[in-house]
Amino acid sequence: MWTPAMGRLGGKMRKIVFIYLLCSIFLLNSCATNNKISTSSSKSNKSTTIPDEKDGYKYIGYDNGYFIISWIPYEYKFSNEDYHSYRNVTTSYHSFDSEEQKNIKHEGSYFLINGKTLKLEYKADNEFNELNEYGSYRFKKDGLATIYIQIGDSITTEIQINQITLPLSQYDKKDSLIEKIGFADFSKSNSIKWPDKKTIDGIFYDTTKKVKDIYVTHYFYKKYPYLCISYDLGGLYRCGTTRNWDKNF
Repeated sequence: MWTPAMGRLGGKMRKIVFIYLLCSIFLLNSCATNNKISTSSSKSNKSTTIPDEKDGYKYIGYDNGYFIISWIPYEYKFSNEDYHSYRNVTTSYHSFDSEEQKNIKHEGSYFLINGKTLKLEYKADNEFNELNEYGSYRFKKDGLATIYIQIGDSITTEIQINQITLPLSQYDKKDSLIEKIGFADFSKSNSIKWPDKKTIDGIFYDTTKKVKDIYVTHYFYKKYPYLCISYDLGGLYRCGTTRNWDKNF
């Protein structure tokens, strides 16, 4: 027989069951959220994404990682220079697994990647450039010089370097520099003390040749990507290329 007391008891039971269900749902959602955060954090520590290509860098997927081809896309010379030798192309390999990376080898023209040997070859012999016996490129004339790269049997690619002859001659005075290409967007002074040998902004200095200190100014221009022009008291000394050409603009 039903009584008012029984009704009140049933109401309390329903409230208890409802509260229990709400707590259970909250706990389940909390655990799921924590699992998602943990999984995401775990994955973020190990990237398996090949980077997007950018100026002077190319990435090619292979095995459990990718090859990195880097180069400076421009080369310059003065008008009274016959040519420049270019040595700014490099190829390396990056594994997604840090343990695997320790066992990868690159010696001479060969890579050893997870037990497989791959030969690296650079090729260039056309109207714009040629590869010499020392592994550097000799540019023959202005224009887009193409360098072909092969890695193993399955990877072939190419890169281009824009060869430009500046409207300047080596040993020109500073007035000629300003008259012909304008004021620099940035400049800085450098000193190389005897008997040091040093490369600065892609230009090699050797104080032992004249047995004295060297004092130069480096000029950089927005309109000439990667270019560095070196000037000393005797006039324009040399031109070279550097990846840091625009860091102070």
